[in-house]
Amino acid sequence: MNTSDRLHLAAVMTATIGVAAFGVWISSPWSWEERAAAAETTTVGVDDRLRAELARTRAQLRTATRERNQARRAARRVWRPTVDHALALASYAYDVPLRDLRTVAACESTFNPYAKNGQYLGLYQFGLPLWSGLAFRNFARTDPYAAALATAKYVRDHGHWNPWECASITGVGR
Repeated sequence: MNTSDRLHLAAVMTATIGVAAFGVWISSPWSWEERAAAAETTTVGVDDRLRAELARTRAQLRTATRERNQARRAARRVWRPTVDHALALASYAYDVPLRDLRTVAACESTFNPYAKNGQYLGLYQFGLPLWSGLAFRNFARTDPYAAALATAKYVRDHGHWNPWECASITGVGR
């Protein structure tokens, strides 16, 4: 095959790819068998490219999923030190025993500031009526600092743990 024939073949194959997608055959000196073979060859090439692109997309998805899961694990590791610091700060600020704050928080939410039980939310499972009457009501109930400080202030000001059932269960405040 000389250069002219190769160029003609390349042009016909390119046209066949573009036009065959619409089910239209262009006129060519090739026989129907040659055109079918050329179309099949180009389809195989397209399939290979699609498979390769699909493999790349799946690899990117796996990478993104792995990164998202790593970020979630890192966020979980950050929660506990933040909660510990919030409890220590509240204990120091309002002179409430740290052991009591930890015990009730562990019972109410297992130290999870996003814990939810019906209408109750946060580290100390505040309901909206109680939360709206506290000094920290402008903060989210899921904020561990606001929840710990609000709880410690309430206990200091009122002298009891009555709003928290876990306090009576665990024997805190007796």
